[in-house]
Amino acid sequence: INREWDVITIQQVSTESVDFANYKPYIFELTNYIKEHSPKAKIYIHQTWAYESGSKKINELGYEVYDEMFKDIKTAYEQAKIEISADGIIPSGEMIGCILHNGIESVYRDTFHLKLGIGRYAAGLLWYKVLTGNSVLNNSFCDFDEEVSESEKETVQKIIEEQF
Repeated sequence: INREWDVITIQQVSTESVDFANYKPYIFELTNYIKEHSPKAKIYIHQTWAYESGSKKINELGYEVYDEMFKDIKTAYEQAKIEISADGIIPSGEMIGCILHNGIESVYRDTFHLKLGIGRYAAGLLWYKVLTGNSVLNNSFCDFDEEVSESEKETVQKIIEEQF
C-alpha cells in the first residue's frame, strides 16, 4: 500500500461466498495487512449476490432460486463483518434481490454477472449511497454500456434511496 486510503473494500468470490468457512484464513490475513499498512482506512465488505433463479450456475451450488442462495450469502457476510470488525457491508446482494422483486425483470447478462447497463448502474448507485450517505435520487448519469430506460433508472434510484 503506497498511500493512505479512506476506505478499502474486500469481498469473497461468489462461488465461495455462501459459507463463512470458505473465507478463512485469508480474510483475517487480509484485514490484518490492511490494518497494519493503512490503519486509518475504514474496511467495508462488498457483499456478492446470488445467481439467477433456475440457472445452471445456481443449481451447481445446490440452490434453485435467488432467495435460497442469498440467505446463505447474507449470513456469511454478516459473520465476516463481526469477525473482522468491519466498518460496514456494501449490500449488493440484498440490493439485487430488492430490485428483482420490485419491477426490474433481470440484472444478469449471463445468469451471474451484472448487466452492463442496469446491473452496473444499480451497483454503482449503491456504492455511492453507502460510502457517501448522499442521495441517489435524480442522478444524472447516462453514459451506459447498454440501454437503460428512464423507468428502470427511477425504480433503482427509488429502491436504493428508500431501502439503503
